[in-house]
Amino acid sequence: MGKPTLLDMLCNIMELDKPMEEANRKLRKTYMIVNGIVLKVSDFDIPYNIIHYINPNSGDVEHVKVDTLQVFLPETGLYPLSNGQLLYVNKVPKRQWNKSFTFEYYSADNIGEMNPKATKYRAKEQVLTEICYSKPSDIAIDYTGNIYYGSNVIGVVLNSKEVICNHQQYEQELIDWCKL
Repeated sequence: MGKPTLLDMLCNIMELDKPMEEANRKLRKTYMIVNGIVLKVSDFDIPYNIIHYINPNSGDVEHVKVDTLQVFLPETGLYPLSNGQLLYVNKVPKRQWNKSFTFEYYSADNIGEMNPKATKYRAKEQVLTEICYSKPSDIAIDYTGNIYYGSNVIGVVLNSKEVICNHQQYEQELIDWCKL
């Protein structure tokens, strides 16, 4: 069997025999993993196996030939970033069904301090691509040692052996996390 076409991939994602109406309604203007990179899909060009996407740097619509296509539905939680910050991803309770990531249905906030030696991200897509194959955690530490539970600072690491809890209601979570 040959390489799957864009239509085959959309049929698989949408779980339909004729996905174009559903794909146009539910996947356009969402972020999808195209050839291993997270892109904001603008349109599908089925006969040519091409996806049109919005270039995050210029805002122009560009296109890419599709080899692989996956939905991008990150789990809620904290994702460590290479710049020392954390990305807190949370689903917005707005819709019951959605097939890929969009900022209408998710919030994604950079939290914590950035390592001053790290390269700044130029676009949201760079951050989303960095986390697309990662698993989140409930508790994480930023570059400076602040400990986060969701988007809340619950403690701080003073040195490699001393952790201080700032909020008593999170004390047990912090104790359990320190045992890991």
